[in-house]
Amino acid sequence: MKLLKDVNHNGTRLDYSDYLKYLEGEKNSSLRFLQEQTHWPIIPDLTKKVTKSGTYRPFRGDTLIFPVKEREAFVEIQRKLYRDVGESLAAPLDPEYFHITLHDLNNEIDIHNKNKLSELMSRSGNDVKRLFKKLATYFKKYPDQEKIKLKAIGFIGPPIGIAVLFAPSGERDFKLLLNLFNTFQSIVNLVDPLKPHLSLGYFLPEEPTKEIKLQISKALSTTPKIELELDIAELEYSEFTDMNHYTTKFKLKDFG
Repeated sequence: MKLLKDVNHNGTRLDYSDYLKYLEGEKNSSLRFLQEQTHWPIIPDLTKKVTKSGTYRPFRGDTLIFPVKEREAFVEIQRKLYRDVGESLAAPLDPEYFHITLHDLNNEIDIHNKNKLSELMSRSGNDVKRLFKKLATYFKKYPDQEKIKLKAIGFIGPPIGIAVLFAPSGERDFKLLLNLFNTFQSIVNLVDPLKPHLSLGYFLPEEPTKEIKLQISKALSTTPKIELELDIAELEYSEFTDMNHYTTKFKLKDFG
């Protein structure tokens, strides 16, 4: 295991400049979607998570996340968003659960059978423990690689939600982050590369008015001036019961 090796994603070599272009493309795609005033689809993935009244439906799964403790800047962005375009948004996500997702695992969209989901979550939890043990051994040998710096580059999310999008601050951070992500591809293989983001809220499952779309576009056109440092020791395996309730099951540092 080497986290500073060259990055590959599903057999294709990925370099830092290409990855930055990919993330910028995701950001620009969200803005174009809003600015071009195209049809606003009601995504089934959203209706499984959010009711028409803006509450969060029961929605179960597991994931790997970095909790974010420095929440003040995000709370302020969230407050402004809900002030400006809140009529199109579901209930605000609780800052207690603000996080950067490293790797999605299982959820009710991909696995409809509840018993099968429970079985896969149990298996994933055991697989994550196994990999956490290996990573803990690795970081005892290379403690200088335990931190990853990110910088905000804009927003993504419409028509599902609103999230602050981040990029690795340098090539070293890029290799650490993406190779850490790739470590867990053996559990659930995700098609797209990681988009580091912090979710602030979800849209209601209805199309906003033209005026509101323009307000959303304006609200998301400014890049937040935020930098984060992720501590890999704080990486956690977490289960959720809806999009606003996460429970920490264990952290990487528990195996150190």
